[in-house]
Amino acid sequence: MLTREVGLISDALQQAQIAAQEVGAQRIDRLTLVLAERSPITPELVATTFGVLSQDTIAEEAELWIRRRGDRRYCWHCDLTYPVSADAQTCPECGGAGTVEVDHRELVLEAVDFVDDVPSWRDSGRSASLPQKSSAFRLFI
Repeated sequence: MLTREVGLISDALQQAQIAAQEVGAQRIDRLTLVLAERSPITPELVATTFGVLSQDTIAEEAELWIRRRGDRRYCWHCDLTYPVSADAQTCPECGGAGTVEVDHRELVLEAVDFVDDVPSWRDSGRSASLPQKSSAFRLFI
């Protein structure tokens, strides 16, 4: 395994564990991770590495949901956010060259799901969705 990839996955796991501590969860049920489209990291590498790193943690049995996110750019001239295209170096709307990449992170922890063992909801300053008939909830990072 490559050190950079291990570091990214380890950081995501650490963020999830911190989120769990903030709400008093004893177990993480699911992690939702987002991979940048142009990232060389594969979902298989993430799953394998996560399996090793999560041993003996509250995320050891956690399910992984991994999805790809297309890269996007933002044009300062016309205020447009658009998908990155390998052949386009300028804004497709105005032709401006003043664009910047939006959210260039390779691996992002998007959400953490906890179940059953959260004693009570405590406001951690993050958005969460709370199902009506379950003690499970999702914390968006």
